[in-house]
Amino acid sequence: MNEKKVTDLLYKKFVGNDKDWKPEITGIHYADGFMRATNGFILAKVHFEEYDFDLEERIIAKNGSYIAGNYPIFEKLYSDLEETDTLISDLFKACKRLPAGTNKTGESVGILLHGFRFHTYQLSAIFELFEIVGEVPGIMTRQSAKHRTLVFTSTNCTAICISDFRDLTPKDLTFTINEALEFNPAQNKKNGLY
Repeated sequence: MNEKKVTDLLYKKFVGNDKDWKPEITGIHYADGFMRATNGFILAKVHFEEYDFDLEERIIAKNGSYIAGNYPIFEKLYSDLEETDTLISDLFKACKRLPAGTNKTGESVGILLHGFRFHTYQLSAIFELFEIVGEVPGIMTRQSAKHRTLVFTSTNCTAICISDFRDLTPKDLTFTINEALEFNPAQNKKNGLY
């Protein structure tokens, strides 16, 4: 596993930006032999054999400086997990067929799973992480009152994606997995949807 590629991806797609309300989530947290990164909607937890214990319990900004504060605890998201009939291979293929994030007309793109919408940008970032780590994850789910959480796990990596909990607008494009698998990027590019 390439630690630099993982770290670069975590800073690019998993940590919060400078405008986030919690400065602690704008960096990578090192604890218990794991690197953790989150923006509040997705979380990555990656184990490395050659972990730098000098960074233990520190939050490191992209520029290498330390960030003061307490990193959020997400362990409760790992409890009460349920099996899912969602095939990881189908979800991966569906994400690859759809635009990650918004399309060129500014519409948010998502996939509907278990009655909840998940952003393709976040799912694509998770699948990119597992490609770099070189492991195929299993998938579990957790239901709460307002949202559903997808938990992807492998030997050295765990990633969590929280469903969209805001009210959808007409600018939100949402696909089922089957609709996404049938989505034709070339045809939809001509129609201005891609």
